[in-house]
Amino acid sequence: MDNQRFDALVQRLFAPSTRRAGLRAFLATLATAAVSLAMPRHAAACKSRGDRCQKDGQCCSGQCVNRKPKNKNAKKGKKARKNRRPDAEGVCDCSGLQERCKGPGDCCVATQFCRATSCSDVPVCCKSRGAPCDDDCDCCDDDSFCDGESGRCDDCGALKPTQQGPCETADDCCFEDDICKSIDPACPGREGDSQCCVPVAKECGEDCDCCVPLKCAAGACALPDGCSDSGQPCSTFGPDECCVVGDMCTSVICDAGTGLRCCRPSGPCDDDCECCGPVECVGGVCGGS
Repeated sequence: MDNQRFDALVQRLFAPSTRRAGLRAFLATLATAAVSLAMPRHAAACKSRGDRCQKDGQCCSGQCVNRKPKNKNAKKGKKARKNRRPDAEGVCDCSGLQERCKGPGDCCVATQFCRATSCSDVPVCCKSRGAPCDDDCDCCDDDSFCDGESGRCDDCGALKPTQQGPCETADDCCFEDDICKSIDPACPGREGDSQCCVPVAKECGEDCDCCVPLKCAAGACALPDGCSDSGQPCSTFGPDECCVVGDMCTSVICDAGTGLRCCRPSGPCDDDCECCGPVECVGGVCGGS
């Protein structure tokens, strides 16, 4: 791939403004990157750091160094070629970041690893989780990406990033802020299943990042107009009601009266109005003792 095409790919990957959006763009272009970034020389075997070479293309690094010039006055012919000294050849140089390699000793930097990445069909020198990075292709393994917020390599492993699911619990989710909750069935590919989604007041890039009924406003998930916070009156609104994530719209005993409010059967509370009746707020916990 030439520099212009590579730069265009990087711009597509990092145009989004949030970490979640950046990872979605990375996952969406994963297959394309693996094909388009593969160099023709990857198809053939290459030589490791320190191996003898006669031309750059023989080396994984693409650099055959310390080659001695041929003696223009040397005799030509089969006998001369047979007697040519081995040190007339050069040696393969070390491999830089994102350059092909065969083993960890090939990499110029000792802290880099020779592994597969999402951007290459062969092992290259790359960085492990937590290492500083400039783009996704710096990071080892197919599921690694360069976190735009921390500037370091990260990965989800077997976990699911936002808008990737379905999930069963929050432990299934890649991002610490995500929870496993019902989502808007109108979002592409969601179909109403529980997904890793963003709770109230946490960072988002679009409405589909947020758990129902939250919407993305000013970069954070928030209740849409007409929805209620904990302890506030509500009316049923679809399968998840129009309450803060974790609450439900049901009967509450509050201020000696009973009515529909956004409430929780368990969890932290400030007063009885935040707990679903007949549960009371005791010691700052719904149903506590």
